[in-house]
Amino acid sequence: MRIRAETSIKQLDEAREKTTAAEEAAKTAEEGRRKAEELVTSFRQAVVNEATPLQSEVYRLLERFGIEAPPFAGKEANSVELIELFCWLRCCVAMTDCGSQFFGELNAGVAARSLIAVVCSLVEDTAGGEASVTYSRLRTLLDPGMQWLCAEEVKPETLPALPRNIATNFMATFFQERGRELVAHEGDRMKA
Repeated sequence: MRIRAETSIKQLDEAREKTTAAEEAAKTAEEGRRKAEELVTSFRQAVVNEATPLQSEVYRLLERFGIEAPPFAGKEANSVELIELFCWLRCCVAMTDCGSQFFGELNAGVAARSLIAVVCSLVEDTAGGEASVTYSRLRTLLDPGMQWLCAEEVKPETLPALPRNIATNFMATFFQERGRELVAHEGDRMKA
């Protein structure tokens, strides 16, 4: 009987140790769950705090290009899923990229048309019937007070025939052939 009692006591002590270890493991697991919940809560709060300002910044950026931002799918809901926010941002970045490429090409076209129109306005007819530009007239382009043509004067339909044809041919060949490659090369050179 004594051996049984000693065995029972031993088993009881082992059971207590296992119970204590299980309680400690449960406390550790609960503490880990609580910390993870706090982390998720703080992450959610950070997203909530910054999503609205980020969204308004993106709206303003797209507005500069004349682009309307796509709507959120769950606009009626009080919250937006994080994945939806990132998908929306990815879409807006793609739209901005397209808009900036368009305006970059538009800028180049207007600049080319303006420069061609100004240079063509410097051309003088000589007595021999040949058109030429003198160095003194070219130097006027260096003058900081030089008046560039206004917006109305560089519209394709208002340009005289020579600058209009040069601009049309330049734009057609430049952007269709080597222009993009030259622009990319210049961008890479500026990064280096």
